[in-house]
Amino acid sequence: MSTLGATLRNEMIKTTKRPAAAVTTGLFVFLLCMITGSAFYQALQDPDKVSFVLPTAWPGLLDDPGVPSAFFVAILLILLVDSEFSWRTARQNVIDGLTKEGWFGGKLMLYGVVCLAFVALHLLVTGAVAAYGSYAIAGGIPALARSSDLQMMGADLLMVAGLGSLAMLAAFAVRSAGPAMGLFFFYVAFGEKLIGLALSRLGGAAATIAFLPMKLFTSVAEPARWDPAAFQKAVAAAAKHGRPPPDFSDTTTLAWVGLAEIVVFLALAFLIYRRRDL
Repeated sequence: MSTLGATLRNEMIKTTKRPAAAVTTGLFVFLLCMITGSAFYQALQDPDKVSFVLPTAWPGLLDDPGVPSAFFVAILLILLVDSEFSWRTARQNVIDGLTKEGWFGGKLMLYGVVCLAFVALHLLVTGAVAAYGSYAIAGGIPALARSSDLQMMGADLLMVAGLGSLAMLAAFAVRSAGPAMGLFFFYVAFGEKLIGLALSRLGGAAATIAFLPMKLFTSVAEPARWDPAAFQKAVAAAAKHGRPPPDFSDTTTLAWVGLAEIVVFLALAFLIYRRRDL
């Protein structure tokens, strides 16, 4: 077995044996079932008003549980990474011969697997309920997904990976699960708003608010950026309230900046890890 394969195997063994992984995943699936089940019930009560037929149901399926799925990923990553500092296994691994780069590489693979797994769970659970709803409401599934739906799924993965990378940075910066989660949630709930308020008072710097991590990643995942029907609803809602129509011409730019921010956050996590003693 190659070094990468052995490292990934070790990470998966440690993860599957952690009760935190099972509890976090179970709660995530439960939340998905509750959100999707509620939407399905509404669709059965009024099929003409609330669409729950694939593929047109995907915007709602991806939008409502999207941010919660990213938060569950962040929580799990912080728990898994910081437990190794609390239990001193990170230090012991290096003493046993694993390089610091190799240990961090294992955490990068863990990060990728967790992000992909939770997005896959999101799609599987909500898609399965929507498939059943398609038969119950429309008597069949016209199509599983359209190109715009696949783009939305990619944007959802970008959001999950983006907030997950921010959680990785918090985990390596603090090295204790409780304070790291406190730091992460303080930033996404209050810190970014305070930074945005400060930037808005600087005139020309206000445009940079769109590139702040939480705002950027959630904005990229908005269904109206990808789905024509969702876009028309957003335009109609803006017109109803006397607002200008939404402008999503910056989608490509935001996506590339989001990828760059992920690289920066993970690189900062590595630099912090390298500069501190185990």
